[in-house]
Amino acid sequence: TQRLPPLVGLPDALDMMLTGKNIKSSKAKRMGLVDSLVKPLGPGLKSPEENTLQYLEEVAVQTAKSLASGSLKPDRSHSWANMKDLQYKITTDTNFGRNFVFKKAKETVMKKTGGLYPAPLRIIDVVKTGLEKGGSEGYKKEAEEFGELSQTREAKALMGLFFGQTECKKNHYGEPKKPVRTVAVLGAGLMGAGIAQVSLQKARHHVIMKDNIQDGLTCGQEQ
Repeated sequence: TQRLPPLVGLPDALDMMLTGKNIKSSKAKRMGLVDSLVKPLGPGLKSPEENTLQYLEEVAVQTAKSLASGSLKPDRSHSWANMKDLQYKITTDTNFGRNFVFKKAKETVMKKTGGLYPAPLRIIDVVKTGLEKGGSEGYKKEAEEFGELSQTREAKALMGLFFGQTECKKNHYGEPKKPVRTVAVLGAGLMGAGIAQVSLQKARHHVIMKDNIQDGLTCGQEQ
């Protein structure tokens, strides 16, 4: 709640914190969330995955050394000269812009949650405190709000739901008497197609995929 808004700007930071969405690497680079990317490597003496991980480690070590020596200095400055920085300056550095973003964020949260989940509203309050009163007050506010939220009935209910789902995923019946050779997947959407792909490529199972819409089944097969 304290480091992200100055890094990527208030609108993008709130969007990430309030939705928990994943950010693709290319977008993360454009946002300023990461400073550099490495492209995946192909096969060689090792597999593509191993080559890419080794290359990533080499780049990371070299970058760390350059930062430590001072030869590499990331530029976090923002000016009024271009549209991207202009948007950042208005929405993050001005009271008027920040208040507008906070107002729209709160309206969106209330519309989606009906006020039944306290955490998103507390996130907005904590971010606002940090931007208006500084990092020290922001971290203090963050710790206080986190402590209070952890004891709410909503938190306990969500934790119970998580542990219940985790428990349901466990195998309570022991090893199967016969090996699994065929897997049936109901629904050929993004998740269903992904399960089918993993079952085919990793587990080498025979997969039957069903969907009540022919176009959806076709798209699932193409994925």
